[in-house]
Amino acid sequence: MVFPHVKESIELLQVRQLCRNINEFIESLHEIGVQQQAIQDIVDAETELIDKSLIPEQIGTFLKSPYISEVEEYFENSKHQLIEEQGEWYRTITQHVKSLVEKTCHSMVFEDGYIIGNEKQDKLEIKIKSSRRVGALILDATVKKITYQLSDNNLRELMQLKSTTNLCRVQAEEVSRGCYQLYDNCEMLVGDESITQESDIEHFIERFKADTQIKPKLPVNVKIIDYWERSCIGPLRINKIELDVVFEKVTIDNALAIKIVGKGDFVRTHNVCINEAGEHCVFTAMAVPAEILTTRFGENNDSKIIEYTWIRNRHIDVVDFYVDEMGNIMGRVVHPIKSLDWEEFVYCTYILGVEADRLEYIFSQEDVL
Repeated sequence: MVFPHVKESIELLQVRQLCRNINEFIESLHEIGVQQQAIQDIVDAETELIDKSLIPEQIGTFLKSPYISEVEEYFENSKHQLIEEQGEWYRTITQHVKSLVEKTCHSMVFEDGYIIGNEKQDKLEIKIKSSRRVGALILDATVKKITYQLSDNNLRELMQLKSTTNLCRVQAEEVSRGCYQLYDNCEMLVGDESITQESDIEHFIERFKADTQIKPKLPVNVKIIDYWERSCIGPLRINKIELDVVFEKVTIDNALAIKIVGKGDFVRTHNVCINEAGEHCVFTAMAVPAEILTTRFGENNDSKIIEYTWIRNRHIDVVDFYVDEMGNIMGRVVHPIKSLDWEEFVYCTYILGVEADRLEYIFSQEDVL
């Protein structure tokens, strides 16, 4: 579902009330320690327009039924204990990450945002959310930037500039025909004390503060090389969940490369390149070759390019899609080397390969990248 773009439309008010009703209905059937409100069937437009609150998030609290089950049978394959353990684990991680972010920024950062920059006073909106692809938590931060008009007719140049100077990924929202609001966004896998420390949060915030020159080269950092070799040996897990893929080494010039190979009857593969750029590890993967993009949409395809890159970035995790100087749609993930842990390396490689392969399939169905 994509929520309406117009900030004060009847559709947005309806979606907001619907989400509230869904949450309140779920709360009415469970004990979750919150005060319940009456479900509203009719949207009072005048009242709702005065209310400036956002569309409510999905309930993140562990649900517990107030009704005692009379079933006394025990099933060996019951997932009840696993669900309880995972629920407690997610609560612990969320509390841990929130405390680190609040210490780095301020105590009300999740409610009020965080101001960066001296002149423009850009405000970061920070939240913790669930990964769409794996059972993990992600720290997400977004800041509003410029608007882009298709009539500017410099989309590819802007994309290439962003991809070589911006440590964040670019997201776009179409606010009117041919006009897009751009955002800088960063996402990072988070976990317990072994994965996420205070320095990780500091490096995460620093990525918004200044542009830099991103010049990828063959990695020489021992950590990156060690992770690359280690990832091609044995099973891969993220937050104790085994991934249904294997990594294989690939030899290419000027980069370390991994072929991600799926398991099962319908097996697809995708290649991910790993480079070093200053203090950052850069993961890249081609998603759509230039000739396929031109064949599909022709030369005047800027609106379609934005749809499958910057707008698509709003609906996927971590990956930044853009068009490179050769006209290919590329996927990219950037992560500071100092705070790059083992699970983060596996996650960045995996999620980039999956999302790039998905976009490749949308355009051609053939598995060649």
